[in-house]
Amino acid sequence: MTGNLVKHLLGTTRVKVMLRTGYLPN
Repeated sequence: MTGNLVKHLLGTTRVKVMLRTGYLPN
């Protein structure tokens, strides 16, 4: 459960950064 939470937090942060820089992953 902790691993999934960490992955979720990292994923959310990554998405925010990508949206901010205007880059979206495929």
